[in-house]
Amino acid sequence: MRTSTIRRLRFAALLVLGAGYALAAHWFISDPELADFGAVLALAPWLAVGMLLAWQSRRRGLMIAGCLALLGVLYLERGALLENFTWLYFIQHAGTFVVLAIAFGRTLGRGAEPMCTRLHRVVHGSLTDDVARYTRQVTLAWTAFFVALCLISAGLFMLAPLAIWSLFANLLTPILVGAMFGAEYLVRLRVLPKFEHVGMLDSVRSIWAASSASAASGDSH
Repeated sequence: MRTSTIRRLRFAALLVLGAGYALAAHWFISDPELADFGAVLALAPWLAVGMLLAWQSRRRGLMIAGCLALLGVLYLERGALLENFTWLYFIQHAGTFVVLAIAFGRTLGRGAEPMCTRLHRVVHGSLTDDVARYTRQVTLAWTAFFVALCLISAGLFMLAPLAIWSLFANLLTPILVGAMFGAEYLVRLRVLPKFEHVGMLDSVRSIWAASSASAASGDSH
């Protein structure tokens, strides 16, 4: 019970953190006078990931020094950064969905196992033919969804006011992703009524546990 509560609290904290980031990003992008804050917030995820990778690297000192040197360069070029910081948000948003579209789409090729089929197999084990067909269709749907989000993001960023693009990228996108999960779950209930349906959180836990076990097995070899 205690472990389950801790997991829920962690998940809730991540949701709050993500929502706070999205709201702050939209605020800073929409108000030109807050460009300084917007630039710092845009760089924060990239720098955090860079420092984390540097800390975990075997050449920790050299990698951290490289990150600090990059910070120095960014400070010297802060004028150009302030003028173009919104591109960092765009690359972060559109790039995420490009990567996801490629990751899902490439599994639809001949001889490959569709991404959603693979994920369902991790959670449920062996799958029947009808479930395999359904999960292939779901993989295709998610691929199209990711492509659509990327194209809409690019179109709004290039053609619409930044505040409109930011509204879509920072506030509407999470709602659309959640709606996609909900719609898929409802369709699954209708198409596969006898299937053992698992909630999103339980699915994520199962996938994470399987990935951790696989990584541990790989390290032991």
